[in-house]
Amino acid sequence: MEQSINLREYLDILKRRRIIVILVMIICLGLGGYKTYVNYESYVPTYRSSVTVRINSTKNVKKKKKDDTTTNQLDPYSTYNISLNQNIASTYASLAESNNVRNLVASSLKVSAAELGTIKATVREDIAEFIDITVINKSPEMAQKVVKKIPSAFNE
Repeated sequence: MEQSINLREYLDILKRRRIIVILVMIICLGLGGYKTYVNYESYVPTYRSSVTVRINSTKNVKKKKKDDTTTNQLDPYSTYNISLNQNIASTYASLAESNNVRNLVASSLKVSAAELGTIKATVREDIAEFIDITVINKSPEMAQKVVKKIPSAFNE
């Protein structure tokens, strides 16, 4: 047969062991408070700065007018220009995260490459001509400076 325990018996056990229960609760609260304090004191804020770069490599297209004169016009919507811009954008996105660009930016800012923080570049899915470059750093000023220098590093 099964033995049944009455609720009163549980309460009697807790009354007899109340010092142990209170000590365990105090120890757990103390350890939780200490862990929270350590996490709060060791927290280092990070700052994010981003820039969007548009890749545009449109070429002049010669168009004839009705009066047989030829003019040079830009045709940014041609299939060739769109696919070329998409290819260049994917290349630049991988280039933005490379060590070469990191070293160029670090030398222009006169800091070490480790102080630049994390650099991430992604090509937009909706419009592949745009690259979003994000810099994450511990210093907000440094994050801004780095993100401003990256597009000019492409030219070099």
